[in-house]
Amino acid sequence: MGPYLTPLFERAFIEGLHEPTRRPTADEWETALVKTVDLIQPCQNTACEQKWYVFSGKNRPACPYCGTPFKGKLPILNLYSSRKAGSFRPDDHRLMVWSGQSIYAWHVNRLIAPNERTPDAQKKTRGLFRVP
Repeated sequence: MGPYLTPLFERAFIEGLHEPTRRPTADEWETALVKTVDLIQPCQNTACEQKWYVFSGKNRPACPYCGTPFKGKLPILNLYSSRKAGSFRPDDHRLMVWSGQSIYAWHVNRLIAPNERTPDAQKKTRGLFRVP
């Protein structure tokens, strides 16, 4: 499930099982889902039935479905934002980089969220990665 969804499932179904106030909010689920989508990595095994998996953060990742280890360099973009001029802080948000991966407005501006209220102009691809 990845590093963003796993803790929410634990809060929802363990801590919050009998205490609804301890369950994650809809906004927390939405944020975790967006961050998890950005961690999806294509499997390098063309015969893999799943084709994609969520990057686990391990130094030597492998597809959890077919076991194929990732070969080569694995580019990961760590997102930062400025809360005040000249100072950047990590956003706890990563983007897996692979050929054809898109970058959107919410990747470069933490005040933009991809949801049902996002204007069409902000949903457009801002750029594409090309990895040799």
